[in-house]
Amino acid sequence: MGSIPKAGGVAAPLTVGTLNHPMDVTADATNIYFMSNVGALMSMPKGGGPAVTLASDQQPSGPIVVDDTSVYWANHTPVGQDGGGAIRKVAKAGGAPVTLASGFQIAYGVVEDDTSIYYATGATLMKVAKAGGAPITLVSDKDAVWIAVDDTHVYFTDSTTLSVIPKSGGTPKVLMKLEPGGIQNMMGSIAVDATSIYWMRVKTATSNYESWLMKMPK
Repeated sequence: MGSIPKAGGVAAPLTVGTLNHPMDVTADATNIYFMSNVGALMSMPKGGGPAVTLASDQQPSGPIVVDDTSVYWANHTPVGQDGGGAIRKVAKAGGAPVTLASGFQIAYGVVEDDTSIYYATGATLMKVAKAGGAPITLVSDKDAVWIAVDDTHVYFTDSTTLSVIPKSGGTPKVLMKLEPGGIQNMMGSIAVDATSIYWMRVKTATSNYESWLMKMPK
């Protein structure tokens, strides 16, 4: 695990030889949060120091997200089970993890706003309150994978389509559709800011692989 200034410079290790393949990294103002490949959700100071285990024996499948008080992540279904995926949270200060949603195979995109967690299972686009409660289905007929949110809308990609839907629900609006050709033409991960949408476009073929970072106005 290491860090490097945004302006460029020398990368500095934060730990040396003490972590088992850290992945799914995110950060807040003071700490880094990451999942190890042995299923431990951990935190450590940005300036370096001992890593603290917040949750163990997890089955991570998607990004980690944080707010002021908690860390949220997705577990995939354990091998040999069906529908064992879950959205979970744990306090940054530690404590028992809490399950917010369950009953799916795997979650890919996971994002948050002030009140809710949004997640895509590859078959549905879902929303669940951070405080708990029944999950809400926003989209059920798209193979939604990657998602992003702004103040009012959820943006998502499936294999060939970029779409948007109000956070309150409704009918998705297709913003862009790729035409499948003789090669696999796919949408990838997505991000938004105040004015634009950014996403990855990927083309693959037997002997060729191409990708682009794309942008369009909201």
